[in-house]
Amino acid sequence: MLAQLLKPLSRLLALDVSRTRVSSRCLKEELPRLANLKVLGLQGLELHDDDLVFLAKLSKIRKLNLSDTLLTDTFVTKNYLAGCSSLELLSLCRTHISDRGLGSIMLNNLRTLWLDGCSVSVEVVLSLSVSKCKNLSYVSLRESKPIRNEEEILAAEVLDMLD
Repeated sequence: MLAQLLKPLSRLLALDVSRTRVSSRCLKEELPRLANLKVLGLQGLELHDDDLVFLAKLSKIRKLNLSDTLLTDTFVTKNYLAGCSSLELLSLCRTHISDRGLGSIMLNNLRTLWLDGCSVSVEVVLSLSVSKCKNLSYVSLRESKPIRNEEEILAAEVLDMLD
């Protein structure tokens, strides 16, 4: 059904199918045709790492919500986001992304990163902002690894990670 709805909407700029029953097969087949897509919401879908290979074809994506999916570090280490060169906001809340995967993200335009409930540390986020995501200015780490010392608190404040 989604496929039928999307065919005449090739110029669509935003699509949110969060918490629906859309299949990964449908996403793989139909979303690459939406070359102008700038906002994509996939929160709460039963998506695994390899279900998102199509993201590499969505070079104009600016905001991407993958929260509450079944993604792991493999999603990041396979560079499925490499084609998303315009990405400014990425939400990976409550996924299975850890420090190992997070360290592989390289997105020059990324400004906002939501990692609530992920097993990631301030130290890895800080190194990410210094070397691979130089425009990163806001990170949310609610319900993530606890901050251990004053240095991490200062680093978190620099990146506006503490609310």
